[in-house]
Amino acid sequence: MKYEIEIPIHCNKEQVLALYTNPDLLSKWQTDLTYYQTVSGEVGQSNAQAILYQKHHNKQVIIQETVLERKGSEDLHLRYENSSIAVTESHHFKVLTHNQTLWTVAYKFRFKPIGLRLFKWYFKHYFREKHLALMMSFGQFAETYVRSEN
Repeated sequence: MKYEIEIPIHCNKEQVLALYTNPDLLSKWQTDLTYYQTVSGEVGQSNAQAILYQKHHNKQVIIQETVLERKGSEDLHLRYENSSIAVTESHHFKVLTHNQTLWTVAYKFRFKPIGLRLFKWYFKHYFREKHLALMMSFGQFAETYVRSEN
């Protein structure tokens, strides 16, 4: 299953990427995140790994994050994985104006259990809406954070 979402953020590209890759700020915009633990590498850099603990329907979910590749302030490729699903995210940050960035994310899912693979079409709308809400939450957080810093 694949799809792409893009949103504009009223901050410059460097600010957006710095805020997005700062693990100390994750809980400010990811409301279901309970804990972030670095496992190896430098946070936000190629080959870095971390474990995310999230609440999902009153259950604790553990997700492994791997930074597959980081190309400066343009592209960031991540993989999130647990026992049921692997999601590859390709983030692209493009300057629209001095203080506006277009954030595009291409999502690619791989469902592990056969039951989930059979119903992946059913989940597309749910995952798309959840990811759009998460991106909007980050966008609002980034814009508010940058305004408060100035």
